Amino acid sequence: MRIESIKGLNITTLFSEPLEQKVISGSTVVDLLKESNKQKDLNSSTIEGPGIKVIIVPDLKKDFVFENVRVLINDKGSQDPTETSIMEDLNLFFEKGIISQKKVTSYGFNFDALVNSEDSFEVKDLISKKIANLVHVSQAGVSINFIEEEKKYMFEIKPVSADKKYLAHLNVHYPSGLSDIESIKKDFVKEFLKFKDLIDKI
Repeated sequence: MRIESIKGLNITTLFSEPLEQKVISGSTVVDLLKESNKQKDLNSSTIEGPGIKVIIVPDLKKDFVFENVRVLINDKGSQDPTETSIMEDLNLFFEKGIISQKKVTSYGFNFDALVNSEDSFEVKDLISKKIANLVHVSQAGVSINFIEEEKKYMFEIKPVSADKKYLAHLNVHYPSGLSDIESIKKDFVKEFLKFKDLIDKI
């Protein structure tokens, strides 16, 4: 299998105590993003609910999710993990006091991609022979969990409606606080290469 297109890149951070929601507003976040992206205006919308605030910025193809003790930064536009600016966005929020890096207890990355299978690939290649023989299986997906160097991984692949098209997902969880952003960026690229390698091996 091979990656046809990247559908989403993400960094998620978990905190030791609830975020100060009063300092997190759509206008504050968007103003910071305008400055960092050198743009005079950015279209945005904010969705709020108990314990959650979602700031959607379609011009950047990003959304920013602030939950009780978790922050997610999602990039749905980048096709190259070395070029996404989600790490810079996170660092900007640290520098401006929107959230505290010192209170980060763990973090993780998420990758989503549309995958194209080779001509020789069959559905039964994803499942055991016993399952494949139960009925005539036309679609199948798998989810696996594994641990490497204390990091927890969850890899999923499932079919979409188009023939021989699959959605692949990898979640990587680091059970520690954040180091410097440059190191995190290197880890992000390294984990994406692992994601690509997993897909290439199918």
